[in-house]
Amino acid sequence: SAQGLILTRPRWARVGCAQNPSWDPLYVGTEPMSAADIDRVSPVYFDMPSAEMEREIITTHCRDAGYEIPVRILDQLMQAADAIRAMVADGTLPIAWGLRAQIKVAKKTRHYSLEKAYRRALIDGMEPEVVDSIMGIVRSVA
Repeated sequence: SAQGLILTRPRWARVGCAQNPSWDPLYVGTEPMSAADIDRVSPVYFDMPSAEMEREIITTHCRDAGYEIPVRILDQLMQAADAIRAMVADGTLPIAWGLRAQIKVAKKTRHYSLEKAYRRALIDGMEPEVVDSIMGIVRSVA
């Protein structure tokens, strides 16, 4: 507290943090939590939302940015995500593909073709083999 000011915490307020496993190659450079830190936290796990909810979240983010994403493009994004996530799950792609990636690509479709949106949003900075795999998926749904 600054200068004797005491702040009260609302009853249901909690500190939140995210932890990616330091042993996973997807998160190179992260540090493991110390035993003392682990003693002080309670993990909460979140699954991916349903496809319907994911569509709603993407649409809302685009709308908040002043962009009404066409249903056709949203359908293509979801088809591509299914294929990308299957390759992530089986270890073919050494990346993560969650909502953040989907939202970023979706917003880029406002100004770019689907292929260019994927490139500009995320994959231009990835390894060439990963780029080739993802672009193959994107071309198949476009």
